Amino acid sequence: MWYFKSILNWWGSWRTS
Repeated sequence: MWYFKSILNWWGSWRTS
């Protein structure tokens, strides 16, 4: 699930901003 990890990484990127 590379797409799942990529989405979580991107999602958390602005989520924690």
